[in-house]
Amino acid sequence: MAEKIITIGGIRGSGKTKLTGFLNMTFGAPSISPGNTAKMLFEQKELAEEDALAYQTKHLFPDELMFKIIEASPASKAPIFFLEEIPGNKGQATMIREKFPQAEFYLIEITPSKSALKKRRKKLLEKESPEVIDLQIKIYEEETKPVLEEFPFKEILRIQGAGKEELQIHKEISEWIEKMGILKKRKN
Repeated sequence: MAEKIITIGGIRGSGKTKLTGFLNMTFGAPSISPGNTAKMLFEQKELAEEDALAYQTKHLFPDELMFKIIEASPASKAPIFFLEEIPGNKGQATMIREKFPQAEFYLIEITPSKSALKKRRKKLLEKESPEVIDLQIKIYEEETKPVLEEFPFKEILRIQGAGKEELQIHKEISEWIEKMGILKKRKN
């Protein structure tokens, strides 16, 4: 059963997946990325086509599907793991507290610089419409942010990306994780 869960939050394009991969390699703790797990479930024919399509177009899952995604990930059985994007709304917040009632939750929330977000938006526009991107930002601001403010995190680290290089941000986050006593860096 999970003892500590480090959630990675931020709007789409803020660098959550990249950061989660970096932390996974740095600390050796497993991670759950809903998008990657959904892709695996879809390939294994365990995810309905309409759910996969909903995720591809809006990057949103119904709460019960999010539960299935967490259950399907081997990382959810580890004592400490990184969890990307969750809780995204009140239903997910309730679900995650019920699933892991004894766990301590930590939040790393990334706010990218305006220039980084502008660059990322250009890349997203190659795949998605401006309306979908704007909807994702609106949902984050209206549903996710209030939930993150109310959720009983033990500690919170909010990283402002303005004027910082990615490596500097990763270093700050790694130092915070060690300082909080959550994990120790792996030895090479």
